[in-house]
Amino acid sequence: MDQNEREQIQNGENPEKEETNPETKGKSMKEVAALLVGAGKTAAKAAGKSAAKAAGNAKNAVVNAIDANDDGKFDLKDLSFVAAQFGEKREADRAKKEFDALQPIFQDTVTSPEFTLPKLIRVAQMDKKHEEAECCQDSIGFRAEHGGIQIITIYPGWTKLLNLDFYPNANSELFYVDPCDRDKYIALEQYFNYLRVSKVGELQMIAQSLGAKHFKVSYVEQESADSENKVNAMVAMKGKATPSGSGEIDHEKSSSSFLKVSVGAEMEFLGHDPIEPTLKYLKGDPNIETLIKMRMSNNAPIHQRTIINLVSSSEISEKDAAKIDGAMSALHYGGKLAIQKQAQKESRTTLEYEIDY
Repeated sequence: MDQNEREQIQNGENPEKEETNPETKGKSMKEVAALLVGAGKTAAKAAGKSAAKAAGNAKNAVVNAIDANDDGKFDLKDLSFVAAQFGEKREADRAKKEFDALQPIFQDTVTSPEFTLPKLIRVAQMDKKHEEAECCQDSIGFRAEHGGIQIITIYPGWTKLLNLDFYPNANSELFYVDPCDRDKYIALEQYFNYLRVSKVGELQMIAQSLGAKHFKVSYVEQESADSENKVNAMVAMKGKATPSGSGEIDHEKSSSSFLKVSVGAEMEFLGHDPIEPTLKYLKGDPNIETLIKMRMSNNAPIHQRTIINLVSSSEISEKDAAKIDGAMSALHYGGKLAIQKQAQKESRTTLEYEIDY
């Protein structure tokens, strides 16, 4: 490269490539650089105007969105209004959360066509948390769920609004629905005994309708008992085994089952031609329906005997009974009902029914 070419390059000239841009043709490198700097400033200025315009539009949108009093600006009055709205929303959220937790019910709730009653009803005074909650003012009770058991608590004085028959009255605390009458609720502490008596009464009615001269109903309960037997009472004296009233005693435990039988009812009649009875608590029991069908036939037997399972027509299974016990514990119920134990006893008990015509 000669001296002339070096000078051309230092001055920003390209000896090998012909410049075709009219803006820069014939201009030195310094002149081109100055043009680029000017163009950059112009572009930046234009971009700045666009950004400012966009920011202005965004500002107007924000002001329009939160300008509460329509004065075209966002000031302290608008700020107070927005703060009040946020406060109201927080209060509404808190009230909804409290309502969902306490689940109060009102007069118009129970009169609504969509209202349904659970199997378990509790009659009790309003507790402190419901009494103090604003959402529970004028309520007549509340819903709750414990261990999968739905419960409605009704405050005393409002039970008549439910149009239910409470047995023996509404003075008890816990009631469970009658398995054959959805408008009747039985005091829980009397539930199993009530059903026993009702079934025995129905068996008496069946005997009368079928023209029996004698009938007998017995409760047959299977029980188990553990006994402890003394199998060896010996003491060792000088290497000899000698009977004695004291010393080491070996014990052996044994378990046995037995039937406990008690008469539930027994009666004699004059007898008459059979009339088919109407069933309630024993409706659907195959043994009873077969008994009636045989008696109503032309070749009627003169003696019949059948077994009835007590728990078959009960609304409370052993599984449900365990849940009810858990619910009562959660409600801090003071009674000692032990519904699960009662349900287990019912499952071990049958009714033995004998009829003579």
